[in-house]
Amino acid sequence: MSTLFVDEQVTLRRPRDTDDFGFSLSDGVFEKGVYVGAIRPGGPAAGALKPYDRVLQVRHPHSVNKVKVKVAHSRLPSVGVRS
Repeated sequence: MSTLFVDEQVTLRRPRDTDDFGFSLSDGVFEKGVYVGAIRPGGPAAGALKPYDRVLQVRHPHSVNKVKVKVAHSRLPSVGVRS
């Protein structure tokens, strides 16, 4: 993997099963893959994910209110990125 990314697994929990996990997905523009698009401020993903993180795997444990997301955190600066 490129030195522009650092792999990590994060666990996201939502308060209720009617809520979302607080982030959107986007496809890659210059490279194939699935990337984090935007982060909802104050949502479960805030502080754990950031725009342009590459999603490597999503696991859904036995709870409907928790997911484990393996991402490659982008080391690119997020200056000027709307979240």
